[in-house]
Amino acid sequence: MKKSLLIKAMLAVALASSAAAQAGNCYSEGVRVGVIQKFSQKGIVNKSWEGEMVQEGERVKAKGNGAGVTNIWKFSVLDPAIARQLDDAVMSGGAVAVRYCQVQFTG
Repeated sequence: MKKSLLIKAMLAVALASSAAAQAGNCYSEGVRVGVIQKFSQKGIVNKSWEGEMVQEGERVKAKGNGAGVTNIWKFSVLDPAIARQLDDAVMSGGAVAVRYCQVQFTG
């Protein structure tokens, strides 16, 4: 079950980012693996899903007062179908792999 969610989430995000990647709009692209600890819909006019993924590996001290450690990757999802698959992954509690395309906005 967890493996199928991992593959579905990875494929869904790959499909969504492929249009931006084909258009050459990716500033950065790759795969992140971890456990999604926060996933919520935000916005009044333009709604998007905002999430935080905790990644395994070397811990990095937080900036500022140095209290705690962080290995958190923040991300946004605009496609409702992808958001549903990631929401299912959150409910499973297991690790997921997310293929992403970071778009650099100019303006």
